[in-house]
Amino acid sequence: MQYDKETLNRLWETELEILKEFIRICDKYSIDWFVAYGTAIGTIRHKGFIPWDDDMDIGMLYSDFVRFKEAAKTELNEKYNLLNTETNKEYACTVTKIEKKGTAFISEDAVKCKVKPGINIDIFVYYPLSDDRKTAEKQYRKAWFYGRLLFLRGEGIPHLEFGGIKAAVCRFIFKAVHIGLCVLGVSKTAIYKKLLKVSLMCEVEETKRLAPFESPFMRRETILRDYLLPLGTGEFEGITVKVPKDEDKVLTAMYGDYMTLPPEDKRETHRPLHIDFGEKEKEPALH
Repeated sequence: MQYDKETLNRLWETELEILKEFIRICDKYSIDWFVAYGTAIGTIRHKGFIPWDDDMDIGMLYSDFVRFKEAAKTELNEKYNLLNTETNKEYACTVTKIEKKGTAFISEDAVKCKVKPGINIDIFVYYPLSDDRKTAEKQYRKAWFYGRLLFLRGEGIPHLEFGGIKAAVCRFIFKAVHIGLCVLGVSKTAIYKKLLKVSLMCEVEETKRLAPFESPFMRRETILRDYLLPLGTGEFEGITVKVPKDEDKVLTAMYGDYMTLPPEDKRETHRPLHIDFGEKEKEPALH
């Protein structure tokens, strides 16, 4: 599914609007953060959005995230909302979002979920990963399990790269897990607390590596602390943003040759089904 140019530009404008509000709060309270994933690639390769990208990703250490959540309670502009399982018990995603109220960004994955976010930016929290190999594996394994369980509890639809009978069997299993969790009365909040407990196993330690346990690709996206800190600065659509100290090593470890544009058939979006900018205008076109 592709965007027309007007819709994508309006989506970027809204996300930049949210980013500026996020930065305002972080600057006021001296809270650290950094661009991550596609936003980090865009910062280096394009000085802004990747031309086909439709989201914005921010990273924060857990200690900074806790401070941001507290500041946002009183500082966040009333036009925006902090969305996670702590602010909305029906939310069934591991990733915290700052969304613009009155808007909608409904993807194929979340179309059946009760909570459908507005246009937003994602905040990925990085937690200390144990330096002990066995303990680290335990963190990875359990965090992945609880994260996927939370998504299925909310009737999310995991994106599958394959079809046919194999896909049909997987979807049957997903549905069965969802029904089972509902029948057993397992709440989304309870699952999220399990995920957080695993993520914070090494909270008081200054370990060598930091992992985004809320991401299904946490192993690939784990960062060496020495590559991340102290943070540097970069430029994103004319806005000064914070970047990992050695952003090239961080991105190379995740993506390999990230400076080379992928072929057109690999230029993925977040599979939008419906976008609403909260204005009384014609519906944006998606092709």
